Order: sequence, then C-alpha cells, then structure tokens
Amino acid sequence: MSTVENKILPVVDPICGMIIDNSWAISTTKDRQTHDSCSFSCRDKFFKLPQKINELHEKIRELEAQLKRESPEPR
Repeated sequence: MSTVENKILPVVDPICGMIIDNSWAISTTKDRQTHDSCSFSCRDKFFKLPQKINELHEKIRELEAQLKRESPEPR
C-alpha cells in the first residue's frame, strides 16, 4: 500500500490486475521489492512466471503512478 501525506492509495495485483488495499493484501518480497497480491493463487503465479511478471510489473507501476495522479485529494 502506498501512502502520500497520510493518504492511502490502492495498489494493483501484478497477476490479475485487481485493485487492492493493504488491509487484506498478501505481501511478499522478491528481488528486494514488496509485491501485494489479492490471493495466494496470484502470489504463487507471480513467482512462477518471472519474465511475464517483469513486463506486467512495469505496467503496474505505470498504472499506480496514474492512480496517484488522478486520485482526489482527501477532505
């Protein structure tokens, strides 16, 4: 889960693309980076498909950056 000035931002599961929040995400670390998954199934697929995941992970980072830019400010 990402935070900016105490603002909670969603993250995207790198396998299925589901938007999730850290209160129920399954967090794991790979190559010194933390990855959030919506389920154990997606987490397991993440570790089995390294090349595809690397491509998807880059796309996810782009989507997360877009979400941060487009997210409304807290009131």
